[in-house]
Amino acid sequence: MVQEFPPGGSLLRIEPVRHARDDAVYECVAENGVGDAVSAEASLTVYEADKIPPGFPQITEAPSTKVVEISHTTVLELKPLLKRRAQGVGLE
Repeated sequence: MVQEFPPGGSLLRIEPVRHARDDAVYECVAENGVGDAVSAEASLTVYEADKIPPGFPQITEAPSTKVVEISHTTVLELKPLLKRRAQGVGLE
């Protein structure tokens, strides 16, 4: 779903994400009608829930939705859980 924000902004939200459909390279193109358009690519890798590589963090509490004024900043707080192994010993 692409949600438009005035003046000229937009957000791509993929919900629910699916491995076969959404695992891809996405391109964002920005243009303002004055100069040349610029673009950037981002690769989205989607893992099945039972095939997440070891050591990947898990988000145990998702951030809440916030309303932020244009040109202002905010912080989204979440609770990640990261399990790693160092020299055969589990770390949390």
